[in-house]
Amino acid sequence: MSDEAHRLREQELRDLNEKLDKQKEQFMRQASQTAREQEERLARMGTPSVDSMRLSRELRRSEAAAEAASASADPEPSTTPTDPGSARGPRPSAAGSRPNSARGSGGVPTAAARLGSASSVRPPSTSTNRLASASGGPSLGAEPPPPLPVGTAVGADAAGLGSAADLRLQKAQLTVTLEEVERLRAQLADKTSALAEAETMARELQQRVGRAERAERSTQHTLEKERAAMAEEMKRAEALERELSLLRKDSDENARRERSQAGDQRTKDVRLNRALEELQKAKTQLKQAEEQREEVGGTARLEAARLAAENTRLRKRLSELLLAFKKQSKLIDVLKRQKLHVEAATLLSFTEEEFSRTLELGEAVA
Repeated sequence: MSDEAHRLREQELRDLNEKLDKQKEQFMRQASQTAREQEERLARMGTPSVDSMRLSRELRRSEAAAEAASASADPEPSTTPTDPGSARGPRPSAAGSRPNSARGSGGVPTAAARLGSASSVRPPSTSTNRLASASGGPSLGAEPPPPLPVGTAVGADAAGLGSAADLRLQKAQLTVTLEEVERLRAQLADKTSALAEAETMARELQQRVGRAERAERSTQHTLEKERAAMAEEMKRAEALERELSLLRKDSDENARRERSQAGDQRTKDVRLNRALEELQKAKTQLKQAEEQREEVGGTARLEAARLAAENTRLRKRLSELLLAFKKQSKLIDVLKRQKLHVEAATLLSFTEEEFSRTLELGEAVA
């Protein structure tokens, strides 16, 4: 029963160990999958973050250039009397009236400043003209205007129109850039929250894996203890089995000895019973002789003497029988020894001739 209980306990511990191994593998797969997803999310989030930082740096660098370009776009008053804008005096520049137009909401620099500084040194492209047209400004030609000859004066109205168009273009570009920045901020917030959730999940999975590993180590330690105890029990059981086999051998040998002694005792009992029967017969005859002696008288005494002699003879015979019985017992023992010797000689592969020669030599020596 103890061996069966140990086997059942070992089987239960093995099943529990396999179950913990499966749970550990599942947790490790989940952790690795979560780590891969986190790395992919970080990789996907890496490009917008770098672009946003690069855009911020470019906008900061171009802020000063945009303000300088806006200041340089202010028209100077014309000295020509035929110019219709000469009576009104110098017109204030739109860029000068709004010095912070190149900044976004909250003082964040935008791409309009960089574009404005670029428009001060090169003519606008076709896409710039389309943006200006969409913002309500005058449409510029696809081809850049021919360069003015050296010393030619530009009118105040033309300079004011150019500044207003640049301002509307910068406003449109600022709106688009701010929308893009807000979209990138929302995307960054979503990815940050997703990353935080992934990190929380990874920590939980690591904790679960740690608990599973601790449980596995505890189970393994318990299993090792059970195995050691089972090994000790097996050794003890083997020792008991060996002891039991020795006891069985001793018991069989004792049983054979008892059977042999019982046979000898039965033979002795039979002989003793026969002697007792003869003794009883002698007693009966003696009693009868005594009765006859009482009846007969003198002849009875003779008969009694005869019976006494017969009784003595019978007693001697009984003693002789007992002596013969003892001798017969000794002879039986001798025959048993001879039988053992014969069996030993047979086992030692003695031939009959060698055995007889040995007996003759023994008789000659005797």
